[in-house]
Amino acid sequence: FSLLAAPALFFVIGFIVYYITQPRVTDPFNYFNYLADAFLHGRLHVTDTPFYFEELIHRGGKSYTIYPPFPAVLLMPFIAVFGVSFKQVLLSFFLGGINISLVYLMLSRLTAARELRIWVTVLFGFGTVHWFTATVGSVWYFAQIASMTLMLLAVYCTLSARNPLLIGLLLGASYWSR
Repeated sequence: FSLLAAPALFFVIGFIVYYITQPRVTDPFNYFNYLADAFLHGRLHVTDTPFYFEELIHRGGKSYTIYPPFPAVLLMPFIAVFGVSFKQVLLSFFLGGINISLVYLMLSRLTAARELRIWVTVLFGFGTVHWFTATVGSVWYFAQIASMTLMLLAVYCTLSARNPLLIGLLLGASYWSR
């Protein structure tokens, strides 16, 4: 595998496997879609939420989500185009595939042993709770996947770019995700 072909292949395989194995019952818990919509309309409070959204704080006639903001920021372009009905689990599959690729890229910085890089990457993507977390995509798990993506990016940048400002921004965004 070349340096870019292997991560691309891991991303595609991860996305497809996560898509095929999704439980298909996570759409109702898309709090971040409503928060992204609020941000797009210049608000911090959410509106028109489903009646079963129990994890909201009600103050002064407005409702606020209890979840951190960065996953909603990631969703904003999709909500702007597709509205709150966008399936956030699709972005979870995408980020899950990115995470697999990032693990491979990080390992490429740490070891020259190609077989080790491949097997550890496969184990991460398909032998840990990351698989389940990426396929569910509900509010709790999507936040975890978003945080993991940002954390892996921070580690990769630490191993390669050594840009403290970028690393700090990625870590901060990760903390604001979970």
